[in-house]
Amino acid sequence: MEQQLPVRRASGRWCTKFATAILFVGSLVACAGPAQEAKRESDMVTGSTPTGNSHKSPPSEVVGGLPPGVPATYYADMAEWAEIINLDDPPSVEPVRAVGKDEIDQVMVDCLVEFGVDARLEPSGGFSVHSSDREQGEANERLEFICMGRYPLHERYQQSFASEQLEVYYEWMVEETIPCMQSLGYPTPTPPSKETFVAAYEARGELFFPDTELDPSTMAGDMVTIMEQCEVMPPDEELYG
Repeated sequence: MEQQLPVRRASGRWCTKFATAILFVGSLVACAGPAQEAKRESDMVTGSTPTGNSHKSPPSEVVGGLPPGVPATYYADMAEWAEIINLDDPPSVEPVRAVGKDEIDQVMVDCLVEFGVDARLEPSGGFSVHSSDREQGEANERLEFICMGRYPLHERYQQSFASEQLEVYYEWMVEETIPCMQSLGYPTPTPPSKETFVAAYEARGELFFPDTELDPSTMAGDMVTIMEQCEVMPPDEELYG
């Protein structure tokens, strides 16, 4: 019987530092099995930011040999990720290039397919990995680790938002995210004023997301639907220029 592993979505907190939702949603979280996926969904809905983009100082200078855009913390991040997913004896990986969140799903599928993995883009976004049994699933998990290591998310997703980016995010939330959630039948709060929104981010790193009116008992599933049906973050070209 074919086993379909959980769909990963770059729009949510997808593997925290590697996709930052990313989910929501990235940071991050585990992408290996159903229990870990449930943990990811829980983490995704408890934070203020859907992409995991926390209020951080800009990263330090990229250290020797890393391709442009790859975080200076790359090797530490990979070691941390191996621990999170309980990957014994993780393979050695070197980054090929940094990628944007808008291309990460296709890049991951292409990389996995090169290794012979049955990976597919999902119509609603994200990608899925199909395994015939648990043994193959564990082998595929190691290959996903390799592909994530080869194509890490660009360091810009770990940097703090500048004032211009905060304005872009705020306008997108008010004009796109909230109306989309309402069209799906979800209740939404009155958003804070732009001044309050900016002040909260600058003081505590909180990137407001309009999920406070969702039913806590169904929030995890509701957020998955919202992430699938709504573009909760502005396109990279608008947010990063």
